Amino acid sequence: TVLGLIDYQLPEASPSESAATDAESDDEHAERVIYNVRASVEKWGRAHLGEIAPSRERLETLVGEMRWHSLDDDVQIMMATADLVVHQLDPVADFSGPVIGMCAAVEHIIHALAISPVAGSDLARQRQARTFGAALDTIELACRSQGNQLHRDIRAHLISNGVDLNDVLKLMPLWRRLNVRYRVPAAHRQVLSKTDWQHLYRLLLGPENLFLQTFDTLHRS
Repeated sequence: TVLGLIDYQLPEASPSESAATDAESDDEHAERVIYNVRASVEKWGRAHLGEIAPSRERLETLVGEMRWHSLDDDVQIMMATADLVVHQLDPVADFSGPVIGMCAAVEHIIHALAISPVAGSDLARQRQARTFGAALDTIELACRSQGNQLHRDIRAHLISNGVDLNDVLKLMPLWRRLNVRYRVPAAHRQVLSKTDWQHLYRLLLGPENLFLQTFDTLHRS
């Protein structure tokens, strides 16, 4: 059931897997967990497209047709699945799964508009922004005219697309709050409550409207 999906249990790592992850930072481990949870949420959503359809329509109305259709289909499905699931979860359940699914929207916009066009298929560049926290560090350094060639190229890319770097810097505290307050705790198996979900929803789609601010700041060309 959908409730079983969100009440996920990560499998115990085998000795070989544990050894393989020794070199991972905490942030890299968190990103791997987030990737797995997102994949599970998307898989369930694709198997229940009819059930999530009303949530997709509601979210499209909330954020606007152009912004909504800028998202990859998998991101739309994750967001809609999260939106559907929270209305079926017990109020005392763990809301980590829906939190990760909903955060995917801002992550996608930041990577698609600021990181991926510059990093391309270069593995060394991709690794510099491998985690969401590292991606934010990379963008901040770029906006402050610091860092290496990757940062300079990101800065040039943003400017060439008409992005106001000061507006990007103004969003940095909200992006970091999204990561530290919601994404990373969810990845580290901390129980996130219904109140946590409500605060996240208000951050993304409520008064602070981080989704719209992110899209409108980075999508200028």
